[in-house]
Amino acid sequence: MHLEFRFEAHGGAKIDPASVKITYLKNPAVDLTERVKSFIGRGAIDVPAAEVPPGNHPIRVEVKDSEGRAGSAIFTLRISQ
Repeated sequence: MHLEFRFEAHGGAKIDPASVKITYLKNPAVDLTERVKSFIGRGAIDVPAAEVPPGNHPIRVEVKDSEGRAGSAIFTLRISQ
């Protein structure tokens, strides 16, 4: 599936791609950042052909902008069979 997360900075700041961290929130948590690193750009994570098994997958994405302001989002990917 095509998987895309978009980021938006404010006040003239830019997203710092090196600050992006993506974590699969299972027990124990799994850092997915290295797996998607080549798909991280200034404004998005864009994975054209992600392989995601069926089920509910809680994900946290953390990011900082060029002014050092941090933001994060937690959401659940729900993939049907």
